[in-house]
Amino acid sequence: QSGLKVGAFFIIGLPGSDLKKDQESLNKALQLNLDNATWSLAYPFPKTDLFQWVTRNAVIINDFISASFFVEPKCIFETKDYSEEDRLKMFYRANLSFHRYTCLSSDKNIFKAGWKILKIIIKYDPKHLFIHLYAGFKTLLIK
Repeated sequence: QSGLKVGAFFIIGLPGSDLKKDQESLNKALQLNLDNATWSLAYPFPKTDLFQWVTRNAVIINDFISASFFVEPKCIFETKDYSEEDRLKMFYRANLSFHRYTCLSSDKNIFKAGWKILKIIIKYDPKHLFIHLYAGFKTLLIK
């Protein structure tokens, strides 16, 4: 009501989470009428509590140095309750739900980036393809 924009930041795959719980978080976030929301993958930096938890409770599947938690992400770890495939599915679904396209491609060539993003939309949210096309063009025109 005051005119302030309200945004939020969410992390996918924290300890104790799974696809169902993160989907519930997405559903609740969509009900909040946020102006924007960004979703990233849990990323266990060395010497942190999360890193210690991962070494005891998960399987490390990608190199810490080469993986990304936000732009074109790769999971560092997975658990028996939350596979890499499900974590990435949640990442793409959540960011697409808030039209956060900047995390879907790091390509500087707008046509290559657009093609990459289009393939992600078709894979993870084809039902809303035309809404994404409209939102994507609107985003490009604002810049």
